[in-house]
Amino acid sequence: MAIAQQLHTFFTGKELEAYKDFYGFPDEKNPYDWSGTTPGQVANRQAVIQEADAIIAGHELQGKQISVAEALEKAHLRVSAPIAEKVIREKIIKEVKKRSKGITLKPSNRENKIPDTKEKKSEEKAIQTAEAGLKELFGKKGFKMLADIAIEERSSNGCQKQ
Repeated sequence: MAIAQQLHTFFTGKELEAYKDFYGFPDEKNPYDWSGTTPGQVANRQAVIQEADAIIAGHELQGKQISVAEALEKAHLRVSAPIAEKVIREKIIKEVKKRSKGITLKPSNRENKIPDTKEKKSEEKAIQTAEAGLKELFGKKGFKMLADIAIEERSSNGCQKQ
């Protein structure tokens, strides 16, 4: 009975959820009812069981120990090898779709001040806007005004105010 429980746990485990079309899946109301599986699914299950038995027997002949769960896992990898690439591809596609649904751009509560594109910005307007933003950011104490810096740069370069 212990091996029957291990087989049931193996075939209904989350690891093989992606292979439910290959091995079949029991009825949700009666998890021990496998009557809904197709002949091909039954053959796949039997192939895994026979392969696991051969793996266990081979280990015993060599004087080695292997658990039933480990033998079933190795047998599953051998039997499902022809469809493994397809299952992995489907798993990746499913994960990408799941992640893409979670990516959203959420607007913040911050009000963006969008400049009026119709109005041409002059240099003075740009300086005033930057000055107001810097005042808001740094405050008045210990801050040399941006306009004063711009005026000093213009006068040192010999530029006239237009």
